[in-house]
Amino acid sequence: MKTFLPFILLSFLILKLNAQNDPYLLQSFKNNTEANCVSFSSDSKKLIAGYSDGSLKIIDIESGKDELELKEHWKGIMAVKFDPNGKYFMSAGDNTIKIWSPDGKLIYNLKKHTTTIFSADIDPSGKFMVSGAVNRVFKQWDVLKGELLRDISGHKDVVLAVKYSRDGKKIASGSGDHTIKIWDAETGQELMTLPSHAMDIYAIDFSPDGTKLASCSKDKTIRIYDLEKGALIRTLNGHKKFVMDVEFSSDGNHLLSCSFDQEIRIWEIATGKNIYSFIDHEGEVTDICFSPDGKRFASSSRDKTIRLWNFSNEIIVDFYFSDLVIDAMNSNEIFLPREKGEDKASYQLREEKAKTVKEGIYNEFYQKYLQMLKDKTLPGM
Repeated sequence: MKTFLPFILLSFLILKLNAQNDPYLLQSFKNNTEANCVSFSSDSKKLIAGYSDGSLKIIDIESGKDELELKEHWKGIMAVKFDPNGKYFMSAGDNTIKIWSPDGKLIYNLKKHTTTIFSADIDPSGKFMVSGAVNRVFKQWDVLKGELLRDISGHKDVVLAVKYSRDGKKIASGSGDHTIKIWDAETGQELMTLPSHAMDIYAIDFSPDGTKLASCSKDKTIRIYDLEKGALIRTLNGHKKFVMDVEFSSDGNHLLSCSFDQEIRIWEIATGKNIYSFIDHEGEVTDICFSPDGKRFASSSRDKTIRLWNFSNEIIVDFYFSDLVIDAMNSNEIFLPREKGEDKASYQLREEKAKTVKEGIYNEFYQKYLQMLKDKTLPGM
């Protein structure tokens, strides 16, 4: 029996470690059905989530409670978004787009699509919207009037991904014809075509400064483009199944991706490195969304949860400088364990001071990281 004891203890420790939540997981909101999409309110205090049974929920983040629940779509909701000005919110599913007042009253029920809607996006002004469906033509709307502005055509296969640039001047569309097209948002005229993935494109995103575009696909890859040159910068490989969504960080230095392989990954744009992988979801991850301040992000999954995560600078620092951070902390007595004879109050006070010192150490190394990024001296640049 003694021979097997070390093995049993080791197995127990491994299981315990595997059962622990990711240190950057902040909250998990459970539901009775699979979650397809998620988005933040403009003040970052609420989440809106769309589910596979055609229902949506507005979740108060602080309390963790459902503030509102609606079920008016007859098929799964594929896109949800708050108006940047807080006047309405949008849900897109089946072949309709519904515009709701903040208290959940239906304002418009837009029925111009004849096939299943796969994506929709609201422009930064909150006045306009685009939507893509299982159709080679996608649509642009005047949301405030509830009117179709135009059909935009040019793709030779279904348009499953549509997105506004951060300044609202351009629209990107991704198609099953393996191309991405950039359009003038005011006129609907085509500006550029980018040869793209070998399979269906599921999502696209503009960088905050509008100079880059990221796309993801059924082919398990992510592509990043230079829009000023109209050229592919790099292809990111690592996900094992369909990549469902991509989104740039607020500073444009990093990219989030989520996949049917149940992972969310952080990628460094400058080097193409996979900086970190979040693996807590127990089902396919269907959507991701950064909070407006860029400090957190939310994810939706077929494991019937919406999860809220901390997009911490510590993740980046630990990737490059973990040994130096440990050295800096080990050399400071404030991080020592509770000493013999040290009363509880004194130890708790030291713990609080240690938190502040730790934040300072991480901030120092993060500033070093930003400088190396600027000077192009990071490994791999």
